[in-house]
Amino acid sequence: MGKLKELRKKLNLYQSDVAERLGVVQSTVSAWETGKSYPRRKLFLKLAEIYNCTIGDLFDNTTQPIQPIQPIQPIQPIQPAVNEQLKRISRNAPTKNGAARV
Repeated sequence: MGKLKELRKKLNLYQSDVAERLGVVQSTVSAWETGKSYPRRKLFLKLAEIYNCTIGDLFDNTTQPIQPIQPIQPIQPIQPAVNEQLKRISRNAPTKNGAARV
């Protein structure tokens, strides 16, 4: 939101002027302009109206490009391992009469 200060100064407004119109304190506007905090989304439209610009104009377009996401390695199917575990468990499970299988 680095363009807020630039937009405000073009209109010869003080931080206190903007703060009063938005119902916040001057230090809040200062924090937005320095990047220490950001306005709530519901204030974007009001800011755009005050600065006579679009919401997109409020944002600094000099950010770094987003790096592409690396593809995720496919997960090996677990069903064969689950089937093997079930076989082992059923071999060791007691029979209906309670005796262990050998």
